[in-house]
Amino acid sequence: MGAGQAGAAAGSGMPADVVAAATGMACIDDFVRRLHATGWLHNHGRMWLASWLVHVRGVPWRAGADWFLAHLLDGDPASNHLSWQWVAGTFSAKPYLFNRENLEAFTAGTLCRRCPVFGVCDVEGSYEELAERLFVGGAGPRSGPGLKIRPAGDWRPGGSGGPPRRPLVWLTLDSVSDLGPAAAAHPDAPRLFVVDPAWLAAERPSLKRLVFLWECLADVPNLEVHLGDPRTVLADRATALGCDGIALADTPCPRVRRAAESLAAVLPLEVRAWPTFCDASRVADLGRFSRYWQKVSRSALQPTPA
Repeated sequence: MGAGQAGAAAGSGMPADVVAAATGMACIDDFVRRLHATGWLHNHGRMWLASWLVHVRGVPWRAGADWFLAHLLDGDPASNHLSWQWVAGTFSAKPYLFNRENLEAFTAGTLCRRCPVFGVCDVEGSYEELAERLFVGGAGPRSGPGLKIRPAGDWRPGGSGGPPRRPLVWLTLDSVSDLGPAAAAHPDAPRLFVVDPAWLAAERPSLKRLVFLWECLADVPNLEVHLGDPRTVLADRATALGCDGIALADTPCPRVRRAAESLAAVLPLEVRAWPTFCDASRVADLGRFSRYWQKVSRSALQPTPA
């Protein structure tokens, strides 16, 4: 890693040896190389790497989450950052700790056998032993309010007038497909994707992630791609194309919601809900994934409605 890369790593809050996959721990270095090379990690690898970074190396979870988001092909600000929060122990019963026993159980020991620090690494010991070592007085339960689930589609920007009859379909980062609810509802409407410079500056996506995005966009017929502020670009293109409003898929992304709120002041806006993933009516909070999954697994594993 060159001096420029080391400086960038330090400036982002990420340790330079981690970014260079040079920590000396076979598992951690393997996870980092996979993330950089493929833009993907198994869920176990994501949790183990996040836990080690936050609890052993003391990296702020936001810095780690931002680093992941820059590289993951399936990176999503909501699931990615909430997962890092959960690992850190924010709004959860206890922090998630990574230990060698768990690693060996799910990797058949392949990483540990070739590790130069095998037997003396930072993740030796049981959960209780690690908790005692990493946290003053151990890691007991932490009280705090759970994160409430917001019903899908409960967000609706303001604006006046009825829904548009010939909308411009706005494809956003979490609906880069011709199969999203807005595109499916308006199969003959023009499609537009806006590359927001503010998003590029904030998330700094890797080249691999940008290539993946472009490959997804290439599958959408009759699509326009523009660079600029979505509020300006969408308003201008809607007028130029003779569209009477904007249609987009429901999204949890704050950046998209803010732009949509501004657009709704000048153009009719239609927000299409995604098909329901599961019946969340009996879910009170997201304190633990296992509790949530017990409530929704039966309905979540049913075929998605057309």
